[in-house]
Amino acid sequence: MTEQQAEAYVFSPLGGRLCLNFANTTAWYRSAGEAHGDHLDSYADLVEFGRQMGVISDDEAVTLRAEAERHPGEAATMLEQARRLRGALYRVFLARSEGGVADEHDLDVVNRAVADAYAHARLVQGGDGFELRWEGHVALDKPLWAVAQSALEVLTSTEVTKVHACDGETCGWLFVDTSKNHSRRWCSMADCGNRAKARRHYHRAKGGEG
Repeated sequence: MTEQQAEAYVFSPLGGRLCLNFANTTAWYRSAGEAHGDHLDSYADLVEFGRQMGVISDDEAVTLRAEAERHPGEAATMLEQARRLRGALYRVFLARSEGGVADEHDLDVVNRAVADAYAHARLVQGGDGFELRWEGHVALDKPLWAVAQSALEVLTSTEVTKVHACDGETCGWLFVDTSKNHSRRWCSMADCGNRAKARRHYHRAKGGEG
């Protein structure tokens, strides 16, 4: 493992789906979807996200990083495109979870990403059936192809009704609620859930002073 890989930020899989994990690449969100902090500081971070999530191979990651170094302007543009898609995905899912209507501009951003991704998709025979593969030359937007596919699959399935935003005061990450009674409030009980319990305990104790 290279020094760069050893020091890379470890992206969270708590969203439960690739597109939600991608939306969660900020430190936290306010309730209105305003992002704070960014774990996609560079194009290399975008590649690393794809590598950690298993949609970019180690060899592809090396090739993409090298391509970005040869074309830094294009890589910077692609990073901004990725951030726009991330924001659009978050707001679309948040609107749906709150019973609202997604902004048409955000839907346009998602639709463009889906169209760009599926231009590289090929249906091939594999085993006893068929599977979708991403083909063609290694392009700088390749880390986004599987993200767009994941978004399309979740948004067009009944699973979209199970996507919620974490109630943590400094979180707001998206997750798929797979609990039996669909009452999950936190991206992680061990993290945001425990912090909320600690705050409640503190306020109860403080209220009982005197």
